[in-house]
Amino acid sequence: MTAPTPLHEESLPQALVAASTGEAVVVDESQPRPSGLKVSPRRANATLVTLTVMAFLLVTQEIAPIGMISAIAADLGTTEARVGLLTTAFTLANMIATLPLALLTTRWGRRNATVLAGVIWTSGVLVIALSSSFEMLLAGRAITGAAHALWWAVAGPGVAGIFAPAVRGKRMTQLQIGSASAGVVGLPLATVAVSYVDWHTPFWVLLAGGVVVTALTWILMPNYRTAEGSAPTGDLPSWAAWMRVLTVLILMAASMGVTWTYIQPVLTTVSGFSDAAMPWLFAMGGTLGVASTVVLSMIVDRFPVKAVGVAVSLMMGAWVLLAAAGTSQAAAVAALVLQAIGWAGIVSSLIAWSMRHTPLPSDIGIGTHGMVYNAGFAAGSFAGAWLFSGLGAANLPWVSAGLVAAAAVLVLTVARRDLMRLRTRRRHVLV
Repeated sequence: MTAPTPLHEESLPQALVAASTGEAVVVDESQPRPSGLKVSPRRANATLVTLTVMAFLLVTQEIAPIGMISAIAADLGTTEARVGLLTTAFTLANMIATLPLALLTTRWGRRNATVLAGVIWTSGVLVIALSSSFEMLLAGRAITGAAHALWWAVAGPGVAGIFAPAVRGKRMTQLQIGSASAGVVGLPLATVAVSYVDWHTPFWVLLAGGVVVTALTWILMPNYRTAEGSAPTGDLPSWAAWMRVLTVLILMAASMGVTWTYIQPVLTTVSGFSDAAMPWLFAMGGTLGVASTVVLSMIVDRFPVKAVGVAVSLMMGAWVLLAAAGTSQAAAVAALVLQAIGWAGIVSSLIAWSMRHTPLPSDIGIGTHGMVYNAGFAAGSFAGAWLFSGLGAANLPWVSAGLVAAAAVLVLTVARRDLMRLRTRRRHVLV
């Protein structure tokens, strides 16, 4: 790559261009946001906090059935394997709805689209809270899955677009703290709650929270279109690099779907934990996940591939340890520790890596990212249901480990030139 030559136009302060190579023009990260978007730091941070709380509610609702699988199955007169398919229904609805809804709302203001997603989601939670049959519960999960898809497609770019490029990855990762916190607070509380109250009660609580946070979103969030923000596309757009990221994503999501959907039966039947121990195990994992996300927010802007590589290694260790020594409770706890730290890293780092390379408008890019994630998770949970019923819970982590190994090959073979371009502090790229 030819050494960059400074430009001197006033319209492009601190800009650099690769002379005679036809490569992208790289503008220093201090470049201001587009003049059409005026957001005070206080309002931007308040919006981030509000959306982080909503992320917590969304993900709590998504994963709550993991800790309630036995209670739901007993109440509705069905099997645990069938209740596990609620995860498949959620992810399929999420996957199918992501791009159509993102495209439908691409010209909308980010506030309007995010609030619409919140309204649809609370409607789906209401259906779940009122459910008296498996079919009604399935319908509620499908509605919330579709709303979940739209929310992440618009809220992610909504956050990215109101912060300067220098801190965009950090803020996007901080949004994930809400997701990670669902494992610390949401899932353990839901798991404990079903020991004392009907399994519907946690969903009534989530419904109330969704109404409040959606109203706050309407009040606080700027109503701008994606093209008016600071993140209209990736700063290093590349179809080849982006396809690599999405392939890693689908493999890692599938690995998680295979085993994690049925982690409660795995831990109780293979590792010998009691049902009463589940909330404490989930809380431990969630706490580590939040800590991992906070740490990653400090480095993910410059080292997304390394962060993904470390997370993939941790996930491999978790599944191999659980598969090889899962009958030992000590080994199972160690595996959960590795899984919690590693999975938080996967979620946070892959979205940061994906946002750098997407050649599409950022809302469509994040929507596609979400669709691919849910396709992988749905495929994994579907395969997990078959393996769980036919081959037993103990075999699930081996399948997950194989999928992680395939993802690791893709991460380890990223070209050094691409690593260098990602590492540079000159963040905003113009074609």
